[in-house]
Amino acid sequence: MVKRFLAGRYAIVISAILLAAAVPLLVSCDGDDDPTGPTTPTFTYPHANGSEWVYSFEGANLIKYVISGTYGHPSAGNTQKLISFVWASGGWQKYDTQYLKVTDTDVRLYLDRTSAGYYMLLKFPLKVGNQWNAGKGYTATVSSKPTIPVPAGSFVCYKIDYTSSGWNMTFWWPSKVGGMGAKNYGLWTLNNNPITIDLKSYNLPT
Repeated sequence: MVKRFLAGRYAIVISAILLAAAVPLLVSCDGDDDPTGPTTPTFTYPHANGSEWVYSFEGANLIKYVISGTYGHPSAGNTQKLISFVWASGGWQKYDTQYLKVTDTDVRLYLDRTSAGYYMLLKFPLKVGNQWNAGKGYTATVSSKPTIPVPAGSFVCYKIDYTSSGWNMTFWWPSKVGGMGAKNYGLWTLNNNPITIDLKSYNLPT
């Protein structure tokens, strides 16, 4: 049984997800290109409506995230709806909805329609060594800037470690791709053990 861990809660996710079409891409980025804000050319937020990312884990099992319109969050104001899907019984099934808020200085993830609590996923400028309070008891640290291979291609990423007293997570955020990163570890669990999910394909309409 696969579970997702976020904000101190677990949710059951149906496995056995299938989607094709990997889109290879090599993103180059050096120290001079460190993003200073969400609209830096090498790191563009917010994403267009219809943007989607598919992640693989444990072989052929996949999870899909889609930007689907906006929502007037009572605490955050105008946000983008980030909807997750799983593949089950021969089709995609909607699983959950979170809300992305992009400001001039950061990218925040609200977990539900009403709560004022959020995770500060990114804080600009992004640079190795930078650290911030990510919310919900987490501290985020940009620990390195590696190039990593995933099924969707090879990406220069900002490796960000989110640490707390109870649970740790790591995300690899690539330039321009955004979403939930090129790879993340600890956001999902399998049999209560943290697993890694890798970006398999993505589509970012303009």
